[in-house]
Amino acid sequence: IIYIYNVSFFGVFFMQTTFDNYDKQLFFAKSYIHAFYCDLKYTEYHNHRFFELVYVVSGSAVHILDGDSRIISTGDYMIMDYNSYHEYRASTDDFAVINCLFLSKAIDSTMPESHDFPDLLKSCQFRFNKIVMSSTPTNRFFHDDTGKIKLLLTEMCEECGNKETGYLDYMRSLLIQSIIITLRGISDFKINNYSPNIAKAVRMIETGYGQPLMLSDIARELYLSVPYLSIKFREETGVCFGEYLKRVRIQNACTLLNSTDMKIKDIAEKVGYNDYKRFGAIFREIVGTSPGKFRTGKTEAP
Repeated sequence: IIYIYNVSFFGVFFMQTTFDNYDKQLFFAKSYIHAFYCDLKYTEYHNHRFFELVYVVSGSAVHILDGDSRIISTGDYMIMDYNSYHEYRASTDDFAVINCLFLSKAIDSTMPESHDFPDLLKSCQFRFNKIVMSSTPTNRFFHDDTGKIKLLLTEMCEECGNKETGYLDYMRSLLIQSIIITLRGISDFKINNYSPNIAKAVRMIETGYGQPLMLSDIARELYLSVPYLSIKFREETGVCFGEYLKRVRIQNACTLLNSTDMKIKDIAEKVGYNDYKRFGAIFREIVGTSPGKFRTGKTEAP
C-alpha cells in the first residue's frame, strides 16, 4: 500500500491505494495526470504503465532504476519512461517526494497513446530538435538548481487536491513547463559544450533554417574562413554544416506535419525549401518515407 498525500490551500487530503489500483484510475477514469506528495520510506522493485516525474522534496535515498543504483537527495528529480523498473529505500527519516504520474494524453489529447517518452516530443507542445539535445531526458536524474521545478510540482499538487474548474488543463500547462525547462537544460548543455563560434553557428541554424542559409553566410558573421568553420563544425557536431541544416529543417517539417493542416508545399517553403521535389527527396532520405505518408502516421519522426 502506498500512502498518498494531496496538498491544497484548504488542508491535506489523505487516501491510500496500490500501484495497480492507481494504474486503473489513470486509465479508466480518463484522468490522465495526477500529482501528490509521498513520504513512503521504501518501495518494492516495480514498474507501471504510465510516465512518472519524481522530485525529492527532502532527505535522501538509494534509488535503483533498471538495475543501476545511485544516491538521490533534496532537489534531485527524474522523468521515468513508460514501463521502467525501479525502487528506492530512504537513507534519512525525512525522505519525501512529489510524484506526478501521467499518460501521453496529458500532454496532447489529440495524440495516439504513446508508451515512449521521445514520442511525446513530436507533440506540437514541444519544438526542441533532437539533434541539439545531448541525450533523452528520461531515466536520468537532474538537479533543480533554481527551484522552478519544485514550485511547478507543488502547484500541481495543489491543483490536483482542489480540483477547481479547469484544473486538469492547468496541471497540463504546469507539466509542460516542467518538461520544457528540463529539455532546455539538455539542449543548452550540449550547445554550451561547443566552442563559442560553433555554438553561435548552431543557434543561427536553429533560428534561420527557414531562410536561404549558406556556410559562407555564417562564416562572414563570425569573421571566420569557410574552410576553418567547416572543419570545426564537423569536429564538434559530428556532421557537416549541410547535413545539420537538413536535419533541422526536416525535424521542423515533421513537427508541422504532425501539428498543423498546412499544405505540404507550404511546409516545404516554411522550412527553407522552395523546390518541392527536392524537399520530398531530402525528406525521404532522412525519414525514410514521403511527407504525405508521414502525416498519416505510418512513420515516426527522425
